[in-house]
Amino acid sequence: VDRPRQMPFFEGIAEIWLQNDEEQIASMQTPEFLHGAREDEPRWAAFWQTFVLDTESQVVKEAEGPRREFVNAYILVKRKPGMELEEFAVALRRHACAVASNPAMRRCVAGLARKGLYGFGEPRFDGIEAWSFDTAAEAGEGLASAHEWAFADQRYVFEMVAREHWVIVPGVR
Repeated sequence: VDRPRQMPFFEGIAEIWLQNDEEQIASMQTPEFLHGAREDEPRWAAFWQTFVLDTESQVVKEAEGPRREFVNAYILVKRKPGMELEEFAVALRRHACAVASNPAMRRCVAGLARKGLYGFGEPRFDGIEAWSFDTAAEAGEGLASAHEWAFADQRYVFEMVAREHWVIVPGVR
């Protein structure tokens, strides 16, 4: 499907991986958060432009060997008008499984917006896919390769490529 490439409305991304709500609450009460990230936010975060997408995520593909920093392609998607959330969830996971067959892809994660986000209307996006590669060129090739977003509202498919810079290494605390 030919779709004009849209510029993302964002310039950066922060990923926070937590197992459950209790871990999320606890993380916001740590000295690192309270006296580090929280105090520093006014110097770097334009809170009035901050967008949060809390997801239930599924790792579809994981790289062999120790986890390291990658170049990630992030794709935010909104489901087609009239599509049920369950149908979208199946389509997003199926899509992630299909693109994960790319041999250059090291990691692939599909995230669905948490159900609670629909309590007061619609979140901006229903899901995200995050694809990890060794290089920016591979990430660009992954995005340019034939991948079908037939289940998505084409007006709301946003892509961004960014190099990971860890603050806290995954699995280390």
